Formats: sequence, structure tokens, C-alpha cells
Amino acid sequence: MAASGEADEEKGAGQSDVKQAANVRVEQDMQIEKSDTLFSWKNLNYTVPVKGGHRQLLNNIQGYTKPGTLTALMGSSGAGKTTLLDVLALRKEEGKVEGDILVDGRELGPSFQRTCGYVSQMDIHEPTQSIREAFLFSARIRQPAKTPLVEIEAYVESVIDILELSELADACIGVPGAGLSIEQRKRCTIGVELVAKPKLLFLDEPTSGLDGQSAFNILRFLRKLADAGQSMLVTVHQPSALLFDQFDQLLLLAKGGRVVYNGPLGEHSSTMKKYFACKGMDCPEGANPAEFMIDVVSGSKSKGNDWPQIWLDSEEYKRISKELDSLNEEAQAKPPSFKEDGLYYAAPLSMQLRLVIARQWSAMFRTPPYILGRFGLVIGSALITGLSFLQMNNDVLSVQNRLLAVFNAMFVAPGIFNIIQPFFISARTLYQTREAPSKMFGWFPWTTAMIITEIPWMLLAMTVNWTVWYLITFPVGQMTDAAHAGAFFVQAMIYGLWIASFAQLVAAICPTPESAALLNSVPLGTYILGAEVFFVNRNVEIYCTEKQFSTMVAPAGQTCGAYLSNFLASAAGYVDNPNDTGTCRYCQYRNGNEYLATVNLSPSYTGWRNVGISMIFVMAQWAGIYAVMAYKSRDRKKR
Repeated sequence: MAASGEADEEKGAGQSDVKQAANVRVEQDMQIEKSDTLFSWKNLNYTVPVKGGHRQLLNNIQGYTKPGTLTALMGSSGAGKTTLLDVLALRKEEGKVEGDILVDGRELGPSFQRTCGYVSQMDIHEPTQSIREAFLFSARIRQPAKTPLVEIEAYVESVIDILELSELADACIGVPGAGLSIEQRKRCTIGVELVAKPKLLFLDEPTSGLDGQSAFNILRFLRKLADAGQSMLVTVHQPSALLFDQFDQLLLLAKGGRVVYNGPLGEHSSTMKKYFACKGMDCPEGANPAEFMIDVVSGSKSKGNDWPQIWLDSEEYKRISKELDSLNEEAQAKPPSFKEDGLYYAAPLSMQLRLVIARQWSAMFRTPPYILGRFGLVIGSALITGLSFLQMNNDVLSVQNRLLAVFNAMFVAPGIFNIIQPFFISARTLYQTREAPSKMFGWFPWTTAMIITEIPWMLLAMTVNWTVWYLITFPVGQMTDAAHAGAFFVQAMIYGLWIASFAQLVAAICPTPESAALLNSVPLGTYILGAEVFFVNRNVEIYCTEKQFSTMVAPAGQTCGAYLSNFLASAAGYVDNPNDTGTCRYCQYRNGNEYLATVNLSPSYTGWRNVGISMIFVMAQWAGIYAVMAYKSRDRKKR
């Protein structure tokens, strides 16, 4: 049962809530940045290509928002509410946009996207950050770079206080179901945009998925912001009468992106009701005006009327057209409300790199499964492989087993792929969905942060893996000199970088972890394997046990050495009993260099050559990550 006084999103609210809503006004100590910006659009059309032609989603739309007003963007499903919001916020990458979108009567500049806020339906955040950290990150990277940190921190605290998040400010945001509640996440999303001091706020159905009381709280916050001088355009879907009463203006769309009504709502929607009453549609007493007008536009009460055409023929349409022209002329005659600096990003590249790397490092450190899972995997893999080839000696069989031991040790890679790739793709989703469209920072700092922060963890994990595997596989005192153990360690570190760079490259290409997993079956690098086999066999003395010798009988009167001399001149190995005249014992390898020759690894240069080639592969994969992210982040549309 709902608590007493709890608002119901569809049916309205209790008397106490109505009284509370009536008293919602800006507090004296509110310190939100006031906007003086006029944002307008006129003759706006948007078409997208479809099979056989084009489809028009927005049709000759005009309107404006100004400081201190809360404008509702409404319409039936498929009317183009979110489409219009995305077009106005310059977030549509495909299709054709025609018409004028103006700020203070002037064309949009490069800084527009970072100087306006966009609150999407999806509340996507870095889950390991606290609310205060998320707000501070957004403020530092989006406010002018010369803004003192003390001033930024003070503003962040004021936003936290306004959104009534003070008690939760140091709580991790988390993920849905494990962290902040839906309403708290929505407030956090609003706050992340608000701390950037936007000149305009776009909000796409901020009450979607919320219960009545939570929806009321969100609208109450928006009302406070509007009263503080913030300009907002909000899409809503059939709000309660109480929620609807918080708005000042209404832009109502019908299917096909055509305007049905655009103007003030009036107290308790009286102005809007009057317009429809003059057209023969009276809103019944006690009815929810929001539900009523949606029903008139596209429901049972439409009566087949062409309401968009009725609007175009109305005096209200002519009046708002003149008002829009007048407002733009006035704005053009005055200095702009803010200085267009011509920058896509507020922070310089060095600052973007520093802040994004610090955030990504913190995110990794605060994700125990990402760190502990990796170390558990490398230790477990090293133990299994090491114990399978425990304390190998230098007989012929062990030399051959070194190849198998190294090959098996390389299969630590697939498990690490499955750790790195979901983390990379999740971080990319946050960047591409919220941070890139808001011009918080560019693709280069993000990609660099993902690569750089992965390197220390990968090197540390491979150090642990190498230490456990190498010490179990080879006896203490054997193969522990720098020429063998040290060189192998270097290649093991490069292999770790190869694993990380390959995993991130595949993740950059693929849209989901599942699709990335399909590409992980690409064969492991043969140059990496060759170098590691080289370093564990080079210059190693080889011997045969009694059972490993090949035996043969020398001809009468000849020693084993004389009998096999011609053969040994062109083959590897040695004769164990060269002076005997009976049964000869032959061992196929004298040292590891002879074994390397049989697998096409030259004992003189192949190892370090392969090390160099392996590093080239790593750098090529890093370059590939940059190339893929640059391609995916390219601007498909220039305005």
C-alpha cells in the first residue's frame, strides 16, 4: 500500500503534495548558475533514409526556451519527442536536418554541445565513483579550464545540496540493483550535467520508470532549477496533473513530428485548455489535462481532426511565430549571453588525459573481480602448467617438453581476454553514450587512459605468472641465469602487453563481449612462442638417459665413432661410446642449439629478433585501438 500523501503519476496526488508543490520556489541560498541564454529553433525538418526513399520525422517545428521556464515536450508514442530533443542537442549522426537552431539569435558554435546539458533516459555512470567524485569530474572537465578548483568544489557542493544528495555524496553510484536507487541515479544524472553550468538543459523523460513519489521529487527539483533561472526542455509521457502543473510551456507533437500546440500552459493548464475549447474540445472537470490532450491528438477524442493543420491555421501559431522572431531580434541586438570560445572541449588535452587516466585507474582499483580475478587466473594457470612439467631436467625428453610447457603457459591469454573485454566495452558504452556527445573529452584521452592504466596491472600479473611457472618448471639453480631466466622474463612481459593490447583491440572492434569472444580464437603469436622456446633451450647441454639412446651395431673391425663419423658430420647429436666396437649408443641432441635448429630457430639471432617482432605486434595493436576508436568517434555530420 502506498504511503500517505504519496503522489500517483497517472492519477494525481494527495492534498499535502499539492500544497508542497505550490510552495516550491527557489531558496534564498541557492547558488545555481543562472542562464541568460535564449535557445530557439524555426522551420526545423528532419528526414532519414529508408528503403525506397526518405521518411520525415520532424515537420516544420518551431519553438524556444528561455531562462526561468520549464518547457514540456509531449506527444503520443512515435510523435518524435526524443528525436526532436536529439536534433536540437546535435546528437543525430544520420539523416538530414533543415532549418535554424539558434542561441541568442545566432548560429551554434563549436562549444554548444559542451555548454548544454543532456539528461538521457539511461542513467549510465562510472559505477565505482561516488556521487561527489562523479560531479567533481564532470565539473572540472567541462567548466572553463581556468576556473579555480576551490570554486568548482564549492559549486559541486551546492548542486549536491540542491539535489538533496548530501547524505549519499560519498556513496558509490554502483549499478542498477546494487547501488543507488532509480530515483537517486536520476538525480545523479541531472547533477552530472548541472555542475557543468549549462546554458540549457535537455531532459529525456526524467520520470520514466519512477513511482509517483519519485517522479514528483524529480519534477520538484526541476521546478527549483527553473525558478533559479535555468532553461529546460523536458520530454514527458502522460504525467499526472500535479506533475504537469510544474511546467510553464508546452510543445505538443502528433505523429510525423507535426506541432499540435506550442505555447504557455497557464495556471492549472488553463491557457492550453482554452485553446482546445475554442476548437470544440472541452477538457472535462477533474480530468488530467495531460491525458486529455494526448487523447485529443491521437486517441478516441481526436474525431478525425487534423490537429496539426488546425494549429497552423490558428491565431496562436501566428502569435508565437511573431514572438519567436521578436525574441531573436532582441537577442541579436544585445551582446551574447556567453562568449563563444570556439573550443569543442573546455579542458586542454593535457588536463583531459590527467583526469581521465586518474578516473580509469581508480575504476580498476575499485573493481575487485577485475584485479583479483586476473591474479587468481595467472596463479592458477602457472600452477597447473608448472606442476604438469615439474622440475624438468636436461634430458632429450625434457627438452622437447619445454616446447609444450611454454605453449601451455601461453593459454593464460583467453581467460584474461574475458576479463579485459567486458570492462573495456562497459567503459566505452559510458563514453559513447554520455561523455562523447556532451563533448566532455575526446576519444584520444579516453583510448590513452584505457591503454595506459591496463599496462601496470598486466605487467604485474605476468610477473606473478612467470615467477610461479618458471620456478616450478625448472629446478633452483638451473636456467636461472640472466641469459635464460632474464631473457625469458622480458619476453613474458611483452606477451602480457600483447594479451592486453589484443584483448582491447578486439573489444574496440566488437559491440558486445559475446561478439568479442568469437574473435578471441585467433591463433596466438608464433613469434612470441618462438622467442620463449629459444630462451629456455639456448646453450643448454643435452643428454640422453639409458632408455633414450638409439642403438645400432658397428661393422666388424670399426669403432662406433668411426662408423658414425660421416653421419655426425651432417647431423646433430653425439655417440655416447665412440671407442666401442659392439653396440653403439647415439643421442639425437648434444645441446639445446641443435634442438632449436630442428624447429627453425637459429641459435644466434632468432630469440631477440622475435622479441622485437613481438613488440612491433604490440605497438601495431595499440595503434589499431586508436584507429578503431578514431573511426567510431568521427563526426558524421558537420553543422
